[in-house]
Formats: sequence, structure tokens, C-alpha cells
Amino acid sequence: MLYDDLGAVERAALGEGHYKSLCRNRSYILDNLNPMVQLREYQQEAIGRYLYFMEDYKVKKHPTHLLFNMATGSGKTIIMAALIIDLYKKGYRNFVFFTRLGNIVEKTKLNFLISESNKYLFNKKILIDGGFVRINQ
Repeated sequence: MLYDDLGAVERAALGEGHYKSLCRNRSYILDNLNPMVQLREYQQEAIGRYLYFMEDYKVKKHPTHLLFNMATGSGKTIIMAALIIDLYKKGYRNFVFFTRLGNIVEKTKLNFLISESNKYLFNKKILIDGGFVRINQ
């Protein structure tokens, strides 16, 4: 399983805390998240593992598919917001969400589209590579 593989890589070659430092060193991600949101240690590690996998992991298959297997309430949605920021910087522009539950659709809109919502996960102004990013549904 990839989680175990990346854990072994960190312990053997990269050093403890490497994945968290990858997250902490990406100011374009952290600066574009809602300043009221503080990433927990394990969320920083999850984002860092994603960054390592996408940028440095040499054995990945293409096309790449990733799954974050995390408990309810653990903050998967904020991780998704961070990954969207990173993917946007890498040139991706379209993101699709699938769910079978209508209330999840409404929560997702509050999290990603409605900047006036207290659930909004991005900063009021998203700035990547000197340009402002507009979010459209």
C-alpha cells in the first residue's frame, strides 16, 4: 500500500517530518487557504505525502489516481482545498466532485464557492504566481 511505502521512504531516506516540511514550505498553498483554518499535523503530513508523490515519487503509474482514506471529521475537505490550489498552480483548471447525497453538494458549495460563508476554505483573495484566481461553479 502506498501509505506504507511512503512511510518507509521517509524513515529510511528522507528523515522524520519530511512530508510535513514539504507542506509547510509551500506558501502558495498555505497563503491561499482561509486564514482561520489551521492545518493539523496529520493534515500537513497528508498534503506533504501528496506533494512528494506527485513531484518526486518515481514509481507511480499513469494516469495517477489517489484516494485519501481518512475518518469522518478528520479534515479531508481542507486537504482537498489545499490540493486544488497545488493542482491549479500546476495548470489544472477543472475540478469535478461526485456525490450521491444532496446535502454534501450544498456543503461543498459552501466550502468551495461561497466566499461569504464561514465554511469557505480559501482565502478571500486567491493569488497564484502573481495572478488572482476566480472560482466559478
